[in-house]
Amino acid sequence: MTTTSPAPLDNRLFYALVAIGLLLNATGLLVPIIEPDDALYATLPKTMVETGDWVRLYVFGRDWLDKPHFQFWMTAISYSLFGVSSFAYKLPALLFFFGGVYYTYLFARLARNGTWVQVAQSTGTGSKTIARRMVVDAAGNVVVAGEYDGPTRFGSLRINLASRGNFVPFVARLSANGTWTQVTQAENTSDSCAADALVLDGNDNVWLAGRFKSPVISFGSTTFTNSDPNAYTTNHFDLFIAQLSSAGNWTFATAVASALPQALALNRGQATLVGNFNSSVAFGTTTLTSSAQVTGFLATLNGGVLPTLTPAPADPAGLAWPNPAGSYTTVSLPATAAPRPVQLFDALGREVRRLELPARATSLKMNLVGLPSGCYLLRCGTSSGRLLVD
Repeated sequence: MTTTSPAPLDNRLFYALVAIGLLLNATGLLVPIIEPDDALYATLPKTMVETGDWVRLYVFGRDWLDKPHFQFWMTAISYSLFGVSSFAYKLPALLFFFGGVYYTYLFARLARNGTWVQVAQSTGTGSKTIARRMVVDAAGNVVVAGEYDGPTRFGSLRINLASRGNFVPFVARLSANGTWTQVTQAENTSDSCAADALVLDGNDNVWLAGRFKSPVISFGSTTFTNSDPNAYTTNHFDLFIAQLSSAGNWTFATAVASALPQALALNRGQATLVGNFNSSVAFGTTTLTSSAQVTGFLATLNGGVLPTLTPAPADPAGLAWPNPAGSYTTVSLPATAAPRPVQLFDALGREVRRLELPARATSLKMNLVGLPSGCYLLRCGTSSGRLLVD
């Protein structure tokens, strides 16, 4: 992070460091495609080239609507020029990375006379650190919100993926003199969360609204479970609103099933949210319904009236032990008169294990051999919890 004007471009040391960084990243062109995401994203543009249909996104004969077209168009153009290969798949991303390096150099604060007076950035080893929203207070301090997917530094401050997920929401504060003073993240997420709206109140508390497709998400001691256990497959998002104190502690959080936020504002201390939903959405005791494909809403939160998702247990260790687990874990539940299914879902929302807990039984052993390391959702009826597999 720099707080003075950038060094001149003719600085030889600067050029040498940039060249080393570019060469190190260019070696990724030689790395084979890795399952599962790389293979999926490489198949979509391959289908475009083979079929000549550059409008529909589909794979294995089914429509695929999870991401916009642009990145696949770029890869399809590369396939058309160089043939279908790992090199051609990765080349567009590398070229855009080179462009990102240049524009990162230009990212700065501009004085009224048109002079860049300050430059600040995060640094990390993950593939993405995305800044989506920003607010500035009267003193010139900046609050930035976004997502990241690998160990990231904001000056001397560091955040890491304790949840072993990707696209984890974060909030970072940058002082008026260009020093990163605070960074905080959501916890327990395993995939696809976004920071959609950000406001700052008069007490310097941050209000953050966003969406999560992850099976669970936590803000401090409050944990929410996605209302759809197959959220990744169905592309289902739930909405969250969370308050972060000036000291960097999550002090309030609520969630709403099957809704997406668009903008957030404070009205006399109350959070007012606008967004959209598909067929129905519930805010407290009020349920909205619509036959339209997408419908907008406006809702005001007063002292936590909005919650419609039942918080999951903050400590799932009582549901399974050991946790984190290796080759097995033991699931413990109260006895019931009827047998119950015990399900384990991966970060994509896919069911990877299903066992039956016999009637009047209180525990069963679940074999985890062959499962990749990561965060999983363990569910039995209304009980659910996070299981980490080493």
